[in-house]
Amino acid sequence: MLQVQALDLLKKQLKMFTPVVLAILVFGMSVLPAFAATPGKTVNASATLAYNLKGLNHNVAVQKAYIADKYLYVTQRSGGTCYLSRLLIKGNDATYVDEMTVTNTGHCQTLDMYTYNGINYFYFSSKADPSTTNYWSLQVARLTYAAGTTVDYTALHRFTYMNYANKTGARLGETYRVDGGGNSKYTVFRIQTKEG
Repeated sequence: MLQVQALDLLKKQLKMFTPVVLAILVFGMSVLPAFAATPGKTVNASATLAYNLKGLNHNVAVQKAYIADKYLYVTQRSGGTCYLSRLLIKGNDATYVDEMTVTNTGHCQTLDMYTYNGINYFYFSSKADPSTTNYWSLQVARLTYAAGTTVDYTALHRFTYMNYANKTGARLGETYRVDGGGNSKYTVFRIQTKEG
């Protein structure tokens, strides 16, 4: 009987002591320096203006640009709508020629061109996440540029269920944001889940 009482007392003390230890550990972790965020090497870099963008129809930020041989393509986002504009390169200027509109696309941060069977395609943001104000893209689509057209992302061929994209096919978590890019030889995807 005495052993049982002693064991119960020990359990109570552990229950009270454990949260205190955890609180100290959590606080201690928050004041430690973030070694992973420290760069291994610091270099001086500078940016040089490549092209003056002239005549864009939308007064919103350029999200992404792709420089091709003759044209410069840029994406601009307004809500869940993405404007893909084509600009003709002449010297240091890139002047607006035409555009296409893709609706419900997401953040418009994905824009890379590749060629398949002689046809140029873009990797393109698609499927806006309605639960965020950033309209993060949940899918990457294949897009052929068609001036003057408006298409909904559902009309595009898309990489879907990217949160299962791993060797085992196991679910990685709930998709938070997807990005992709590459060229005619390589494709790279970035899948971020809400769980990290």
